[in-house]
Amino acid sequence: MESDELFKERLRKQRQKRRNQIIRRVSLFSILLTSAIFLLLYLLMGQVPASAEDQPGVLAAKDSKEIHTWKITQYADASGAQASIYTVVREDGKLAVIDGGWDTNADALRQIISGLGNHVDTWILTHPHKDHIGAFNEIYPDPQGITIDRILTIDLDVSLYLENAKEWDNSDTEEEFVRMIPNMENLTYVYPGDTLDVIGLEMKVINAYDDTVAQQSNDICNDGALAFKLSGQESSMLFLSDVGSSRESVITENFGNDLASDYVSMAHHGNSSFSDDFYGLIHPKGAFFDAPEWLRTGKEYTTAHYEELMKSLGAQLYTWDSAPHTITLS
Repeated sequence: MESDELFKERLRKQRQKRRNQIIRRVSLFSILLTSAIFLLLYLLMGQVPASAEDQPGVLAAKDSKEIHTWKITQYADASGAQASIYTVVREDGKLAVIDGGWDTNADALRQIISGLGNHVDTWILTHPHKDHIGAFNEIYPDPQGITIDRILTIDLDVSLYLENAKEWDNSDTEEEFVRMIPNMENLTYVYPGDTLDVIGLEMKVINAYDDTVAQQSNDICNDGALAFKLSGQESSMLFLSDVGSSRESVITENFGNDLASDYVSMAHHGNSSFSDDFYGLIHPKGAFFDAPEWLRTGKEYTTAHYEELMKSLGAQLYTWDSAPHTITLS
């Protein structure tokens, strides 16, 4: 028979063996748990690859942990004419330009772009009227050091436009732009409903030339203009360009839920015929009027009405008499 001492010794060794097994299992579990925690943290803190942000049509993830701010600046035309000139600058220096104004604005716009690094990540051209793309037509063939990654514009039916041109249309400006298109490898056409990334902002297209414009409008360049919303994580700005009220029902039917914005660049410089209810859907806290004094106060224009409407909605007015104006999206 086994003595008490041998039995106790064997029992002690068995208990020690069990303890060692438990310790090894706990250690393995701890290692696996730690690895799982680090993997989870890595996934939660991961960011959208840098290349995605720069690809046309690729939208950065909304839940990205990378936080940016963007300063949008409105500039006035010094000549006393109406125009559309905006820059959008991200805090790390990325730049987007919206329109650019007349050809006479080219030198001033060159200086602005030069002061912002001389590199345009995205240039948005809403439609081919002189007061919107004249400066671009001067700068693109003679950049003088300015580089442009991407150009966004409408896919206007040029033949139909030239055939039905109105007295306010600028066929020579469009023809000049069309002549440059074969050399624009960085040109992208956009269409209603498109969602793109513009230096980290979500760009939602709510109006752009398509077949419905040709069917419904007798002013296809203005009514086919590019209207869009730029949205950050917390705030947004809507740009209505020169879109006319003939497009109101189409826009509200298809994009009514997208209209609400913190800021708005008023349709047709403020001189338009959109309904008060349409602007009520936007209900901005700031309204930009790209209009000289004569367009704001002339009795034959509607701008004064919309200024009063914006005030009644509680919006701050941004007008050329005190431009440039800068607001921040986040």
